[in-house]
Amino acid sequence: MPETYDAILLGSDIAPPAMLDLLRHLRSRVGSVPILVLSTDPKGETAVAAFKLGAHDYLLVREGTLPELVYSLNHALKHADTERINARLTDELASLNRSLAAQVKARTRELENEVVVRRAAEERAEEHAARSHALSTRLLRVQEEERRNIAQELHDQVGQLLTGLRFQLEAARSESPSIAEALTLTDELLRSVRELTLQLRPRMLDDLGLQPALEWQTNLFQRQTGIAIELEVTLPSQRLRPKWKPPFFESCRRRSPISPAIPVRPRPR
Repeated sequence: MPETYDAILLGSDIAPPAMLDLLRHLRSRVGSVPILVLSTDPKGETAVAAFKLGAHDYLLVREGTLPELVYSLNHALKHADTERINARLTDELASLNRSLAAQVKARTRELENEVVVRRAAEERAEEHAARSHALSTRLLRVQEEERRNIAQELHDQVGQLLTGLRFQLEAARSESPSIAEALTLTDELLRSVRELTLQLRPRMLDDLGLQPALEWQTNLFQRQTGIAIELEVTLPSQRLRPKWKPPFFESCRRRSPISPAIPVRPRPR
């Protein structure tokens, strides 16, 4: 089966065992193509198994499923497009780096004793380096924008849906005591969505600034690991530009699990 599909939708007329087998088979053949599952099986085990096998989304067929399907399919296609852009930019960057290395080596060997021509080769190398830097910067911006969009969608869409579901379950709790387990699961899902949203893109980084975001990250790491961290932040007197905040925050977050006692002093260029 050639990978020529934008997305794959498995219909609700397929029995759960056959659907899972088909999903496993498709995932091994179509790579990263998004696969959405429509099902009439309300069992959570089936949904969990589908996600483990690589399903992008699992939707129960019921009244109002069509808008959810349209939204999920649109999100899957956008995510796939972003992945393709990231892959293309990465390939272009690698190709440009290889081309730059080959050109500089060849020109340096050929024009070793010709200073003027060597200088021309160096200027060309600087131009290629600038293009490489521009591509790297663009790739980072695309990735950061994707993280921001995913976090926003998790908060605005999934979080609201789960909150609405919890209200409905709470309202029906008195009629069916067995709903308590579903309420517990919904609360766990809400907590997971909130934690994932914060991990992807803490909103306080944009709303409150770099230092509150770093303090929140430090407290979160201490609660999760029990490791004491001494955070020392020295910021410039002038207000940081918005474009500096994400790279500073990511750099500090990556250092904290490795060297928790190292003071962090981000300084913009």
